[in-house]
Amino acid sequence: MAYLATALIVFKLPQKAQWVVTGLLLLGYWAAYVTFPVPEPTYVEGATHQIGTFGIMSAFGMMTTLGIVLMGYFTGTWLRAESGIEKFHNSSQSMTLVLWGVGSIALGKLWSLSLPINKKLWT
Repeated sequence: MAYLATALIVFKLPQKAQWVVTGLLLLGYWAAYVTFPVPEPTYVEGATHQIGTFGIMSAFGMMTTLGIVLMGYFTGTWLRAESGIEKFHNSSQSMTLVLWGVGSIALGKLWSLSLPINKKLWT
């Protein structure tokens, strides 16, 4: 479902609108999570999984999944555009990718102060 929705976004919207949609999806998830707090799930003996309001299989969970798939698409698009300029990947391209990755980790850790990282879903 996430790939289908992402494909529709990519094929139907211009690039700037794709970035806006990604931001709105992530901020919308955060706003819903903060506005409608859900208690931590309790372990039930014999249960194989639990799907809550903000779980990965929910409409809210799909919002973050779409955001992550779109970010992967943006990275792939950037890599293809950069490799078209030069025949081989270079250290500058690698360093740029590393810096974006480290910056994203730092931003994620900062954001986790108000939106906890759910390791169970994102391992």
